[in-house]
Amino acid sequence: MRIVYPIPHIKYVTWIDPETGELEKRNRSPFTGSWYEAFRPLYRIREHLGHPNLAVDLLLVDMEEYRIRDGWGNGGKRGSHRFDRIPSSIFDVMTLETPADYAALLPDDLPEIFTAKDLSNCVGIRRKSVSFSSVMNIMVLMQAAEMTGTGPHRARLYRKISAGSAPLEDPQ
Repeated sequence: MRIVYPIPHIKYVTWIDPETGELEKRNRSPFTGSWYEAFRPLYRIREHLGHPNLAVDLLLVDMEEYRIRDGWGNGGKRGSHRFDRIPSSIFDVMTLETPADYAALLPDDLPEIFTAKDLSNCVGIRRKSVSFSSVMNIMVLMQAAEMTGTGPHRARLYRKISAGSAPLEDPQ
């Protein structure tokens, strides 16, 4: 089975006046999508991710979005409704099947022992749309990283598992 999950990469937003149907000038959204945005929905199917017959294709898609200006505040933009999204091009594709595919999402410049916040800072994403604790839970599940303990403020500490290193044994 193959799951294809599109992620908005570069998005242009055009506002629609609800009374006249008139289109306003197109604006580029300030956000740029990343692979890590797929981990929140992937977390819901985490028990199936290691199955040998499952592959997940992540697509970074440039798109046009049309929104109806029917909200409140800021000229009707807050709480507005999406009318349509039209993909304009595929920027990049990544397939997640093996632990090595997941490990490729962990940057090389991470410290040997790191937290989810360190990962967030390293990739330069500080938005609530990406839950780096979910990212790390999936990385541990897929054996791309392992939890090594807890650090200051009860932050979980992780270590990237490379192809040549074995996971630490659980001391029991």
